[in-house]
Amino acid sequence: MLESFEIAMNSNVLLASAAPACSHLPKILVIDDDATSIEVLFEVLGDEYEILCATRGTTGIDIATNALPDVILLDIQMDGLDGYEVCAQLKSEPCTADIPIIFITGLNSSAQEVKGLEAGAFDFVTKPIDAPVIRARVRTQMRIRQILEQSLPHKREAIGDNEQVVSTSPKLASFESTTSIENSALTVELTARQKEVLLWMCEGKTNWEISRILGTTRNTVKYHAGQIFQKLNVVSRTQAVAKILS
Repeated sequence: MLESFEIAMNSNVLLASAAPACSHLPKILVIDDDATSIEVLFEVLGDEYEILCATRGTTGIDIATNALPDVILLDIQMDGLDGYEVCAQLKSEPCTADIPIIFITGLNSSAQEVKGLEAGAFDFVTKPIDAPVIRARVRTQMRIRQILEQSLPHKREAIGDNEQVVSTSPKLASFESTTSIENSALTVELTARQKEVLLWMCEGKTNWEISRILGTTRNTVKYHAGQIFQKLNVVSRTQAVAKILS
């Protein structure tokens, strides 16, 4: 199987796939500067997925932007950009923000795991790589992604030329009568669209999911999210949700 590796070290890219170039298999991008780890992951996952690899964070970001893989396996400790920085950049770009990222690292610390998850990673796996575990984690993310693409948990009600999201969630229903979000700590005036975006943030939806629910683009959702963060004086959706629900 390893004979199918094509290595171009001058560009810090390592392409690996047991599948033909025209394969319709799901794509996994591995970003890791350890060639041994890449080989192990290829052996474990190469029969089920098309594997793309990069040995530098900057190269991995370029590949992710162009190839749009289904899942990214990302090492934390790398020369140049580390995994946290790579994750942050990927999450800041609309085209890659919703790609599930699984950190794979030799660091075995709960603090490091929390930091990775707060950076936007979906999961965290430690080295040495356990084949059944990594297969299960990747399959889970693939399944979640497929479910989200096929069936979003919302209803739509046509009102004239507009569409309004109808939700049975008590959390959302509590905000439906006003565009003013109030609790004991703050009062914030939001536009109707900003309110909708914030409500779906409270439901744990990603920018991609919110764009599908509201029938708009991820760039538009990202713009409204930025306006919400400014009004709430926060820098992340986690802080925004915590501030509203506190």
